[in-house]
Amino acid sequence: MVGPAFTLRYMPAREDLNKLEVFRDPEHP
Repeated sequence: MVGPAFTLRYMPAREDLNKLEVFRDPEHP
């Protein structure tokens, strides 16, 4: 559960990694 929470926290701060995180998280909208 720490994974998704950590991702959400970095989303607004890192739009670059956001694209990578989306592919990494299948439950991401």
